[in-house]
Amino acid sequence: MPAQVSGAEHFNARHHSWTCSSAPVTSPSGLLIGVITLSGESHSTHKHTLGMVISTACAIADAMKRKHSTNEKKKSEQLMYSILRCISEAIMMVDRNGNITHANAKALHLVGMDINTLRDQSVAKLFPKNREILETAKTGESLPLVEVPIEKNRKRNFLMLKSYAVKGESGHCGSLLFLSEKKAFLNGVRKASGLKAGYTFDDIVGISDSLSTQVDLAKVAATSDARVLITGETGTGKELFAHAIHNASERKNGPFVAINCAAIPRDLIESEIMGYASGAYTGARQGGQTGKLELADGGTVFLDEISQMPLDVQAKFLRVLQDGTITRLGDTKPIKLDIRVIAATNENLYEKGNDHSFRHDLYFRLSVVEINVPALRNRHGDIEKLSSVLLERISKKSGRERVHISPEVMSHFKKYPWPGNIRELENVLEMAELTSPAGVIQVTNLPERIRQYVPVDGNALAFVGTATQEQKKSELLPPGLSVESGEEIYKRHSLSIKDAELNCLRRAMVETNGNIAEISRILGLSRSTIYRRIKEFNLNKVIKYN
Repeated sequence: MPAQVSGAEHFNARHHSWTCSSAPVTSPSGLLIGVITLSGESHSTHKHTLGMVISTACAIADAMKRKHSTNEKKKSEQLMYSILRCISEAIMMVDRNGNITHANAKALHLVGMDINTLRDQSVAKLFPKNREILETAKTGESLPLVEVPIEKNRKRNFLMLKSYAVKGESGHCGSLLFLSEKKAFLNGVRKASGLKAGYTFDDIVGISDSLSTQVDLAKVAATSDARVLITGETGTGKELFAHAIHNASERKNGPFVAINCAAIPRDLIESEIMGYASGAYTGARQGGQTGKLELADGGTVFLDEISQMPLDVQAKFLRVLQDGTITRLGDTKPIKLDIRVIAATNENLYEKGNDHSFRHDLYFRLSVVEINVPALRNRHGDIEKLSSVLLERISKKSGRERVHISPEVMSHFKKYPWPGNIRELENVLEMAELTSPAGVIQVTNLPERIRQYVPVDGNALAFVGTATQEQKKSELLPPGLSVESGEEIYKRHSLSIKDAELNCLRRAMVETNGNIAEISRILGLSRSTIYRRIKEFNLNKVIKYN
């Protein structure tokens, strides 16, 4: 501590004629590094001498602290930039006033600026369309992922941004902004979401002429970016063809995005496919959302059950096909896309165009190459090989030993018309594999509809049964409808495919007492297809909505 010793206060008598005023000089960390002393004759001592010495010592200490602080700040800056350089993501630091203080090289590259230009600039100036970034920087709140437009080299680009609040001992300090290119971000989303095609042409099993012709056509389609329309009944493997075409094309390393138009609610399908801008509607996600078509950029989009796409969305999708751009819901700026379109349907789109439930112009745009996947009843020669492949897959999934199919069962399989196609065959095999402990699938392991099937002229669907049994079961059907016995159908000599489907559906309705879930399981058809068939055949009076 400071001290003043005058005259006889000195221990040494030779110093009694002196007055000495001293003050310690300390380092910024508080260590003693020296002492300042001012000495003079005791009779000329001034009362402010000690104060002057103390002030001088304090001035020296303050100067050292400032220098130390400057050095520490430089070290802190160097450390901060070293850390930022080590971070693989593009990152900026913003103070609590919304001004940019730091940015690593990757962030500078994304915004197209150097640090001297960017430092102390407000985020509101850098991202004028996204005021929420400035607001959260000031309030100390984090910001979920948002899409931000930015002008770079006189071009409009899009970045993905999220921010995290930074808090210190004194409270809110600012925010960390993480940036990424939209394209790179979408690639990450695709990878995490598994947006890729999992099948190739090698996975299409069968050698029948009807199938081989369509496979050859699909291989030709894969050599170009021509739009493809895949038609065929439910359960024939239309999506398998779409996967194979993508994986055989030059886009095989790009994303494969499948969209089931029948599975998305009508009021959400546009926002799901096209995406939406921030604030597009009440409850919309802040920052908007990327649509399925944007996720498919650089790859293939597969539109399954496209006949279920609403007419208003069809008009907007037609624009996508015409000029290769989309406009998000609630936005006005078009986004350029590079996508290949494959669509699939189990309905006749041209006929739907005639009744104005599907646009003819969209049908013509989609059907550059039209592939018709044959029904399983038209390729009975493939059933044995197909059953073997499906059983191999089922046994791997169940972890049980592989079972085999008896000749009697295979005979039934080759006679049965399979209205549910491959999906029905797979479901039948899965049930049979589960109920055949002896390792061989016997006729007793098959569903009743297959055991009782009797072919008529090779293409009809009939069931063996007594008149009394049929009379009892027909009581479950509405007036005017009946379940025909095998003899009755035989007398008719032949049935159309529609008649076969009708009788199969009637039989399933009788067996399940109209339970839609059970009908779907038995026939191997989706519920939406069951509902359409029931409406088409006017059987809706006995439905149970389960």
